[in-house]
Amino acid sequence: MSVGNLILYLIIAVLFTAAFSAIFTFIAMMSSNKTTSVVISGVLFFGLLLLSSYFYNALAEPEMTNHVYVTANGLDMGEPVPNPNYVSGFKRTVYDFLLDLLSTGQAIRMAFLEIVHPLRMILSSIIITIFVTACGIALFRKKDLN
Repeated sequence: MSVGNLILYLIIAVLFTAAFSAIFTFIAMMSSNKTTSVVISGVLFFGLLLLSSYFYNALAEPEMTNHVYVTANGLDMGEPVPNPNYVSGFKRTVYDFLLDLLSTGQAIRMAFLEIVHPLRMILSSIIITIFVTACGIALFRKKDLN
């Protein structure tokens, strides 16, 4: 990996971590019970991780599959057939966008070194961080601290 790619990956990692921090801080600030905020944060994280994993696995499906048959002569390869699980068209575009939008999707793509749209990932993290922080500030101002 080149130094430029390493710096790009580092920037993306810092930004999606900041987005996670903003979300979890917002949850902790809105809940008066620490246990509730920890449970909500944990469930939210694992829910987002499962959702991102679903999107990633759907996008990783091959367009064509080969069947292998065991015969008396050994293994025979069948003709390639269309994969019914392959996601194509607009649905593929939406899955790809959502995978780049979610911080957990960015983490999955980083783990497999498959960053395709770095600018979209960076902007998504910045927008999520700003939006959640702004919502937290607005709700905090309305909160009665007495």
